[in-house]
Amino acid sequence: MVIFQPELRRALAALGSQHIFATVTQKRETIEILAEATFELSNRQLGALIALERETNIHAFAESGVTVDSELSTELLVTIFHPKTPLHDGGLILRNDRILSAACIFPVSQRHDLDRNLGLRHRAGLGITEESDALAIVVSEETGNVSICHRGRIERDFDPDDFKRRLSQLLLLDKYEESDSEELGGEADGALGREHPLVSHKKDDRYDLDEP
Repeated sequence: MVIFQPELRRALAALGSQHIFATVTQKRETIEILAEATFELSNRQLGALIALERETNIHAFAESGVTVDSELSTELLVTIFHPKTPLHDGGLILRNDRILSAACIFPVSQRHDLDRNLGLRHRAGLGITEESDALAIVVSEETGNVSICHRGRIERDFDPDDFKRRLSQLLLLDKYEESDSEELGGEADGALGREHPLVSHKKDDRYDLDEP
C-alpha cells in the first residue's frame, strides 16, 4: 500500500474526472488572463504556483488550502501572490474559468534526476503533474522566470508570446509528445531543449509553504 500510494491516489482521483473548460472560447479567454497575470507577476518578481485542473479531479489538494471560488482575473491573481497577503504561500488551483482555492499544499516531486538547485516551488509544480493530468504554471520569485509543468515535465524561460502559444497547444490541442520538440520549446523525449530547458541550472525560490 505504501509503495503504490501515488498510483492509488491517481486511480481514485480519476474516478471523479471532469473537463476543465466548457468551451473553446472560455479556454482562450482564460489563456489570455493567465498570460497577463503570469507576466505581471514575473515583472514584479512575485513567486507563484498555479495548477489548472483538467480531467483528473484534484479536489483533495484544493481542500488543503483556502476556498476562494471566485472569477479569474489578473488583479486577483496578482493580489493573492503578493507576499504581504495571507494566501500567497502554496499553490492556487483553477477549475473551469474560476479560482477554486489558494494556499494549497501540492506534492513535491521526489525524482532523483532533477537539478539540486531546482526550488521547492518548481518541484511542487512537477509533483502535482505527476499525481494528475493538471498543468502547473510556476513563476520564480528570484529571477521572474516563467515555467510550465505538465506530465512530470518542466519547460522553462518563456516569454509572453511563447507562453501563450504553448499554453494554447496544451489546453486547446492537447499537444504533448506528438508535437515537434523545437516548436514546443523542449525535447519531447525529456532531454534539455535549446529554448526552454526542462530543468533549471539556477538557484531558485524555495516554495514558501515549506519554509519555517
